[in-house]
Amino acid sequence: MRALLGVSDKTGIAEFARGLAASGFELIATDVEMLGGRIKTLHPAIHAGILAHRTDPDHVRQLAEHGFGPIDMVVVSLYPFSETLASGADHDTVVENIDIGGPTMIRAAAKNSEHVTVLVSPHQYDAVLTELRTNRAISAETRRRLAAEAFAHVAAYDAAVADYLRTQVRTDSMPAEYSTGGIRLHELRYGENPHQHGALYANAGPPGGLAHARLLQG
Repeated sequence: MRALLGVSDKTGIAEFARGLAASGFELIATDVEMLGGRIKTLHPAIHAGILAHRTDPDHVRQLAEHGFGPIDMVVVSLYPFSETLASGADHDTVVENIDIGGPTMIRAAAKNSEHVTVLVSPHQYDAVLTELRTNRAISAETRRRLAAEAFAHVAAYDAAVADYLRTQVRTDSMPAEYSTGGIRLHELRYGENPHQHGALYANAGPPGGLAHARLLQG
């Protein structure tokens, strides 16, 4: 089994990598980059290994013909776009923190969750390692759940990017398409009624709105 690690948030990654190695994973990390770091993982060797169907003879044959191996786990944390924007960085710096390769790998792995496990946050590491140590594999149910979380994560990330870029354009017209991504801030005691679940979400972009309000008096 092989795991590809490409993280900007290094929290817990060393311990997680050691746990993967102890569970029999070969670890893959990015190496040579191009264009000042804009090109690291956009390569058929990466994406063929992620997207290949293990049970499709043609896919297996084509991997072998090109000397590519399957990738069974993808661990990615994206460039800190929202954090960079919130810091007051200039436009060029903000744009350089728009991740391209990361979302591409995440989407590929999530699409192929029948065969590939995808992780997008250090908060997921412990549960995955526990399952590996207990069952020596990641269940199909876990892979599907992680895939759903991965697509939601990328959607929120892209919504923050689109929202920022929209503010850089002067126009009087309403956008043809609009999306928003929410980040859960707090679990609530209950929803509208006591038997319902509830949570407080905030936009993925810079702080604003009721979710980030502060009580000044009273």
